[in-house]
Amino acid sequence: MLSKVKLHNFRNHKLREIIGNSPCNIILGRNGSGKTSILESISLLCAGRNLRGATYSEMLLNPMINFGHSQIEDEIKADTWQVKYFFESQNKNTLSNEIEMEYTKEQINKIITLNGKRIKNISELKGLCSFIYLTPKNEMIFACATSERRSFFDRMIHGIFPSHASLLSQYNHHIKSRLQTLKTSHDPLWLDAIENSLARLAAEITLNRGRFIRLMQYSYNMILSGSTEVDYIKKLFSEIPFIHLELKSQIFNECESFSEYYRDLKHMHDATFSISDDIMKFLDDTLISRIQEKYKSARKEDVLLKKSTFGSHKEDFIVFLSDERFDIKYCSVGEQKLCTMVVLLTYANLIHNLNMEDSQFFSNVILLLDDVISRLDQRYQTILLDALYRLGVQSWITAPQLEILNHASTITSLLNIITL
Repeated sequence: MLSKVKLHNFRNHKLREIIGNSPCNIILGRNGSGKTSILESISLLCAGRNLRGATYSEMLLNPMINFGHSQIEDEIKADTWQVKYFFESQNKNTLSNEIEMEYTKEQINKIITLNGKRIKNISELKGLCSFIYLTPKNEMIFACATSERRSFFDRMIHGIFPSHASLLSQYNHHIKSRLQTLKTSHDPLWLDAIENSLARLAAEITLNRGRFIRLMQYSYNMILSGSTEVDYIKKLFSEIPFIHLELKSQIFNECESFSEYYRDLKHMHDATFSISDDIMKFLDDTLISRIQEKYKSARKEDVLLKKSTFGSHKEDFIVFLSDERFDIKYCSVGEQKLCTMVVLLTYANLIHNLNMEDSQFFSNVILLLDDVISRLDQRYQTILLDALYRLGVQSWITAPQLEILNHASTITSLLNIITL
């Protein structure tokens, strides 16, 4: 659990210490008080794009703005920002950790230390924690661009399969190398080598996504059947039509053995195999060759279109309502927001059950919800907060104010309220 965050010269915080002593941490404050900046600082622990997509230099304290005052003399120069993170162990397989990030103006990268020892990049924190974040810009996840929706679900997958982020990074590097080679040398041997690597990476990525789909559907069905300790979730789920999550995949469509394999999966542990297993043992050379051949056959078209038309980067996650297969993106704004909430709770329930059932598995997933929950009515706020607290998935939530805090209840007494 992320128990404390200390900000120094970060955005509009000269010096700020935030204590996270609850599964649900609510940061309240007026607009412009620096609520989102706190979530942004936490999101820096995640590989890839941070919550705002900002550069490190943009995060440096604006000298004209200062929230969070220091009574002691500055230890850090004005052209440097620093964030410290303190993690408390919640599992016998994990240790308490302290992470420090520091960036000085004109530097290309930030300096990262783990328990006092410098590390090269954020990927070395793999397995320590992962993040799912929702902001007003991406809360309509089912109506946004395919790439944004894919990134949202890939972050969820990373929380279960820690190597997933590295696979995506390698895949993106190779897909760019292939396209560059097609534009310049057309060296067939070099293209064969790149496409062989792409095929193996694509197979693993798609396998992870397919397993994730099965796990999510299993978790959702558990909730509907009442096999969960949080009754509130079932009450919420009963108010919307049955949802079905699918992966739209060229690899599934083109490789029959792959797609048939997934149609035959029925149970949670069939989908996980063992979380710690090397999944490549489930992928034979014939399947890899078939995927590689698809890349090869697309070369001419890709040269003409100047883009890669086949692969894992073209996959999409789709949610259908009920058995009529009605795509959620055509539903009302309210229904889409409710469905996003259902997906989050389904995922939280999944993580909770995997942590409970598999002694070799532990996932420290943290939800960052920026000014999203305040848009829900009081009843849905209560349902969401109650479920997140009971399932033990830590969340950091910002809002100008929350209606439920004006009413005494069991859940409000359990929340950690931070007022800026």
